[in-house]
Amino acid sequence: MNLSNKEINSLLLNKSAITENYNSATPVVQNLDLKSSVKKKKERIIESGVKIMIINLYKSKIMEMQNQSNINYDDLMVTLSKCSGIKLRSIIEVVNEYRVSKQLKPVKLPERKSTATENSATPVVQNLDLKSSINKRKERIIESGEKIMIINLYKSKIMEMQNQSNINYDDLMVTLSKETEISLRSITEIVNEYRESKKIGHVKSPDRKRNRPIIDDKIDEFNKIAIRKKIHAFWLKREIPTLPKILQVIKNDPDLPNISQSHFYRVLKELNFKFTKRKQDRALTETEDLVVWRQNYIKDIRRYRSEGRIIYYLDEMSINVDDCIGDTLINRLSTGPKNPTAEGECLLAFHIGSIEGFVDGCLMCYNYKQKKNATNYCDEFISNIFYDWFCGVLPRLKDNCIIVMDNISYHSLKKEPIPTMDWKKENIIKWLVSKNCVVDKSIIKHLLMEKVNEIKPFHDKYLIDEEALKVNKVVLRLPPHHDELNPIELAWSMVKSHVKQHNTTCKLSDVKKLLSDGIQRITPEMWANFVSHTFTEEDKLYKIDFIVDEILDSVSDQIQTRDTSSDFSD
Repeated sequence: MNLSNKEINSLLLNKSAITENYNSATPVVQNLDLKSSVKKKKERIIESGVKIMIINLYKSKIMEMQNQSNINYDDLMVTLSKCSGIKLRSIIEVVNEYRVSKQLKPVKLPERKSTATENSATPVVQNLDLKSSINKRKERIIESGEKIMIINLYKSKIMEMQNQSNINYDDLMVTLSKETEISLRSITEIVNEYRESKKIGHVKSPDRKRNRPIIDDKIDEFNKIAIRKKIHAFWLKREIPTLPKILQVIKNDPDLPNISQSHFYRVLKELNFKFTKRKQDRALTETEDLVVWRQNYIKDIRRYRSEGRIIYYLDEMSINVDDCIGDTLINRLSTGPKNPTAEGECLLAFHIGSIEGFVDGCLMCYNYKQKKNATNYCDEFISNIFYDWFCGVLPRLKDNCIIVMDNISYHSLKKEPIPTMDWKKENIIKWLVSKNCVVDKSIIKHLLMEKVNEIKPFHDKYLIDEEALKVNKVVLRLPPHHDELNPIELAWSMVKSHVKQHNTTCKLSDVKKLLSDGIQRITPEMWANFVSHTFTEEDKLYKIDFIVDEILDSVSDQIQTRDTSSDFSD
């Protein structure tokens, strides 16, 4: 089938459709020899986005061939199939459907077999109008089928240009963008992805995962501590806390956000709570590991105080540069880097202090750009910054002192990795041999891990703990989510409030100055009050664990404790 010059000129006058010169009896394309086309591909559904690309490519080829007296329609279809990597039959069907649609009707989606999970609503398909299509497609997701077609078109262009001494990739990207009518940025990203993978058709499908809300988006560290205190309040009243009771008191508290039950389960799991089941109710109790950690911490710090050793408290504060008095949650206890969600420039401040006040010369500030919806910026870079700062602080501290800090990730880098079941067997053996263990290479991995666990306490060390021990100082770690036991949190809260109250310019240099001024306002007398407050909190937490034991023992002789993994599942 050949197109006349009149038909070609008519097509060029209206890019978005074949004009009325095409009569309704559009000739059906004859079946071509599929052997002359690309290798036969596995049948797949041609999505609407891929159809639009085929039509745009078809128009582009027609425009390139406008100076030819005759255009062989069959050869054009074969060329499109080779360029796109799509089966010849599918190309013919899509182009014939377009040629018939004179009134710019949407390209029809292939029929699918309905499933129980599919929505009954018919998906809306983009109109083939060229100008509106470009605007609509700029920010849409590029499907994997379209990506593969772009890659095949890119490979076809490279083969055509293989005899050229130099290939201008920028011009090539522009050409691909014009022919497919997909944004240049998307074309470049897809081609770069392909060039990195070097695998034909190995492209990522668009991310269709629903971004699940992160707990910290609604429940910050202050809220978590408040929830734990409400649960403890029931035990202090010698009343067993159950899920309905806790949900009700949270609902009645205007300072706490409303959260769903499934969301609340995740918070409880993060706070290391479990359900202890009785015949009628399920009591909320804390896990054995957390209780032991807390009891040991309180006993250790009381012993260090009785020995007269100086105790230093270390923590960080994160503040957004544009924070001001209009912002809420100013006077909160939690001031450390607990995953701020506001987008913009932030300041991370490290400091250390004792009952005598902040230690002179130990303030260190680090500014960074907080990305929107970022969940964690405690990466290796900040770990290195903290390690260097900590090593520089050690000489400024008194000898034989205690350094209290939480267990945030960059405080807890291991001195060396310890084998787990995820390790390869040969690597576990190498690790054991490096520790002068006699190993039978014929035994299974579980028995090897048994040997690892035997010597693990001698090698499972934190990097900064070992640095402190070298200069006769001891690191004492707080239990998770127990910021109320760290008096520097109260100091940071006052500093942060000062910064927000006087921040009128939202400039980094001014915020740093306000931060320094706020620190100078914290006197040793204030520090003494902060430390005294933690004594009260220690007494409450120490007493709680004994009350829980007493009440549960008195309630029933048969209490069943269950694993909470299913209890806290969504």
